[in-house]
Amino acid sequence: MTTPPTHDPADRDEERAAHRADSVPEETEAGADDPKRQAEAVLADSDERLEDPSGTRNESTQTPGEE
Repeated sequence: MTTPPTHDPADRDEERAAHRADSVPEETEAGADDPKRQAEAVLADSDERLEDPSGTRNESTQTPGEE
C-alpha cells in the first residue's frame, strides 16, 4: 500500500497566486507592476472574508444587514 503524497499548504497558495495572476485579462490589460503579488493580496483578502463572513459583513459598507 502506498502513502498518498502530502501537500504543503504554501505550495497550494503559490499555485493559487500563479493561476490568479494569469487568469484575469482585464487586469493584464490594465497592467500591474507585480501581478503575482497583486494576486496574493487578492487571495489573502478573499480567504479572510471566507473565514469570517459575519465580521466581513459588519465591516463592509457594501453588504448591509443581518445574516
